[in-house]
Parts: sequence; structure tokens; C-alpha cells
Amino acid sequence: MAFVNYVSEESPDMYESLFRSPLKRVFVYGTLKSGQPNHELLISSSNGYAKFIGIGKTLNKYPLVIASKYNIPFLLKQPGVGHQVLGEVYDVDSKMMDKLDELEEHPRFYLRTEEDIIMAKDSKDVNVEKIGCVTKAWTYFLPKFQSYLLELPMYSSYASDGLHGRKYGESSALSYPEAAHVWYIQIFVVNEAKLYTMEKVPQLYFTVYREPSN
Repeated sequence: MAFVNYVSEESPDMYESLFRSPLKRVFVYGTLKSGQPNHELLISSSNGYAKFIGIGKTLNKYPLVIASKYNIPFLLKQPGVGHQVLGEVYDVDSKMMDKLDELEEHPRFYLRTEEDIIMAKDSKDVNVEKIGCVTKAWTYFLPKFQSYLLELPMYSSYASDGLHGRKYGESSALSYPEAAHVWYIQIFVVNEAKLYTMEKVPQLYFTVYREPSN
């Protein structure tokens, strides 16, 4: 896949926003990557500023799995298991970071933490160990999960149309952000009211998330 070094399209208040807010570095490994279903969020100037810095790979190994009926890629917070995960590194402003947090439901579902990422200077060369340097970048993890997820196939790189045959979102009538929003309303409202039943919570919850303690 070709990577393009771009900046999200300029808007009148883009430079003013950059002046007010320092850039944050983020590592994306799933549907936000170039050519993937949610990449549009990163290239829309209405969401803020984003600049592609290069490709990168996690310094540590982590399990990258595809799960739920929505075929969502999850990076599990289980260091030392799985593979070094390949992705893309961006510098974003606070407005864009807020949009990413909204998409990933940070910190209620995914948890964003700073991780060591090996970066390649040449976006055409994925052999980052030979030419890259290490940088810190915010990375979204699934911190709590059912243990059986560690028995699923683990990937070093994600593409929705990959050989795994599990295209992102194809089992769902909702897009992931919409599905996640409904899922959260149902989980927290129902659980808070002590009316927690399997029938009232979508299947996604039981597939990937640990049942909350009472």
C-alpha cells in the first residue's frame, strides 16, 4: 500500500488552533490507517489538524485480534504476547485528539496510553528496525477483555479486506461509532439501574469486555 505524506486540508482557523494547542503524536494500527474504513476522520479538516509522520511498529509485542460480530480490530493490553504491530504515526492537534477519543470511547472502552514506537523515515520501507528511531506516541488499547481473546489469531498488521476474511463492520447495520454509542448507553444505563440482562446489552459487550463487578 502506498502511503501519502499529507496534512489535513487547511481551514481558516487551523493555524490559530495549532498556535493555541501543541501537537500530540498518535499511533494508529486499525481502521484509522490509510485506506481503512475510518481513515476519513483523520483527513477531514473539520475534525482538526493531522499530519502523517511515517509508518511505525510497536517496540513491544501486543496481541492484535479481530473480534465481535462487527469484526473490529482490538489491540489488547497484554505486553509480551503476539507481535510487534505495524501502523502509522500522526501528529494531531487537541481537536483531532478529542475526535479520536470520541471514536475510541476513551477512557471508558479503549484506554489511550503512550507507547514506544519504532519509526521508519522512509514510508516505503517497512523494515523499521534497520532505519528507524524510537518515538513516544499515544496508542489505543483494550485494557479489559475476556481471556479467550488471547486464543484468537494475532496479527502484526491489520487491513479490513485482509486474508482473514473478516471485513470490518459487515455484520452490523450500524457503523462502529454508532454501534459503540448505542452499546455504551445500554451498558451504563442498564447496569446503573441494576437491570443488567443479556437481552438488553448488545452482543459486542459479551464478546470482548469483562463483566463489571457489582
